Amino acid sequence: MKHTLLAAAFCVGAASSAQASTLVDFSAFSAGDVVSGAFDFGGGLTGMLTATGGIGDAVIFDTNNVTGGDFDLGSPVTNVDNAADVRNFGNVLIVQENAGAPDDAVGGTLTFVFDNPIILESIALLDVEEGTSIFDEDGQIATGGVDNSGLVNAAGDGDGPNQFIEFTFTNESLTTLTVDFAGSGAVGEFRASVVPVPAALPLLIGGLGLMGYVGRRRKKS
Repeated sequence: MKHTLLAAAFCVGAASSAQASTLVDFSAFSAGDVVSGAFDFGGGLTGMLTATGGIGDAVIFDTNNVTGGDFDLGSPVTNVDNAADVRNFGNVLIVQENAGAPDDAVGGTLTFVFDNPIILESIALLDVEEGTSIFDEDGQIATGGVDNSGLVNAAGDGDGPNQFIEFTFTNESLTTLTVDFAGSGAVGEFRASVVPVPAALPLLIGGLGLMGYVGRRRKKS
């Protein structure tokens, strides 16, 4: 019986181990795509995305091909906390202000509601104003921004710093992720994984069934 118990415990342990995380970087989309509504970012990260502010759409913006004069979202972009961390984000997600302008300069929100609980590891936000906040279904989990003072953007003017800020988390489990922009800004990428606990249940049931089967055979013998 000991071997059967060990086998069942191994099945549950294997299913409970951490699932590989997925980097969501919006590279599968094209500039101008409206992403509001149902989404599938891969790795089990599925759900619904809604936007408030502007025209109420979450839209893909290409940081390598700046349109609408929003040069402060142009790549390359430097980490505000680490000058050596310079990234080319390519496509990012914004709140569309109107048909002729990119991100909503007066603010807005992007809300992801996932079909299954996820573990959020990190999220990078471009050109966000101080006071931009991140929430889960229970409340605020982070706040911050990029200080634009004294900095110039890719066009050489003072409209922005071409910087991003990255928030990292430990064991942050959630089903709702909301980015509340205090002004302009974009979601560059985030890394997350689906909480693996539900996957353990079928294996646990299978392990218990195996235990019962072995027990019955031993009684017959």
